[in-house]
Amino acid sequence: MRGRTAVSLGVLLAVSVDVACGARTSLQVDGAGDSDMGGTLGVAGNSLAGIGGSLGKAGAATAGRGGGAGARDAGAPDASASGGARFDAGLDAALDAAVPSCGDGGKDEIFVLTTDNVLWAFDPMSSVFRFVGVVTCPSSGSPFSMGVGSDGFALSVFNNGDLMRIDTRTAACAGTSYVSGQAGFSVFGMGFAPNSATDPRERLYVAQQGSLESKGLGAIDPTSFAFTFIGPFSDATLPSIEFTSSADGRLFGYSLAVGVPSGLLLEIDKQNASILSKRELAIPTASAKAFAYFHGQFYFFTTEGDFQTTAVTRFDPQTGAVTNVAILLEVVVGAGLVCPTL
Repeated sequence: MRGRTAVSLGVLLAVSVDVACGARTSLQVDGAGDSDMGGTLGVAGNSLAGIGGSLGKAGAATAGRGGGAGARDAGAPDASASGGARFDAGLDAALDAAVPSCGDGGKDEIFVLTTDNVLWAFDPMSSVFRFVGVVTCPSSGSPFSMGVGSDGFALSVFNNGDLMRIDTRTAACAGTSYVSGQAGFSVFGMGFAPNSATDPRERLYVAQQGSLESKGLGAIDPTSFAFTFIGPFSDATLPSIEFTSSADGRLFGYSLAVGVPSGLLLEIDKQNASILSKRELAIPTASAKAFAYFHGQFYFFTTEGDFQTTAVTRFDPQTGAVTNVAILLEVVVGAGLVCPTL
């Protein structure tokens, strides 16, 4: 999700840094201390307390728009540990390329969209970005947020309320029949989630942006584009929220106002918008934010203070470690996986 448009440098920067919980910088930090922020978040059936002060060593990430190799991050999760279920949705005639499956390339990549209308694929195992393509959508607006569905297509809301459909294989884009402004939802944070561990059918969950308090949780059917208002969040003071999910249907949100030093990592009941658990997390942003759940860990894409670069930060809820793993010299507004993970 975007807070402000930024000028892109259009390349990637290699980084290798040690960071304490909440510290984010392109310089190496020595002697960082520990902190305990409290709170709980249920992940993979665990109740986890405290953020802790664990340190992490970032793996190097370097590539041009043609992609490139990077040093493997020893702290990255094992992508072979579990896989997400998927189902096939109907293909738009304007986007007739083959749909990625969980056995094809891209299954273990986090796709991200930038304010420069560029689609990238981030590999959490190597901390390397792969250039997918420039997105040219039939809209007068620019990308505001994005979620990625298990059919291999992303949905992106633009800052004028248009909802666009993007092929994650080719970056081809087409419009949708979604009607903006329903229940006051025009620009929103977003993320796909399957119905449950046994029902892989998905909905796109959304939360309207643009005010200090969210209007609540809504959902969009990715086939009919029908909108359903689920209800206000049980914590009505939540500001700007983005979403991600696990393969068993858990919906996570990150609520963070621009310029605030910490946000709330949430687990949300998809049926009634109740907050099941929350945990304070010091991963701030100067402008935009996006995040994705990957094999028990969360990857955050947040704007640096120069308003031109995105820091990629990995959070391990089991150890509390917060680790800078890469920097992209563009502003990321949306993120998601084709195949959600456990």
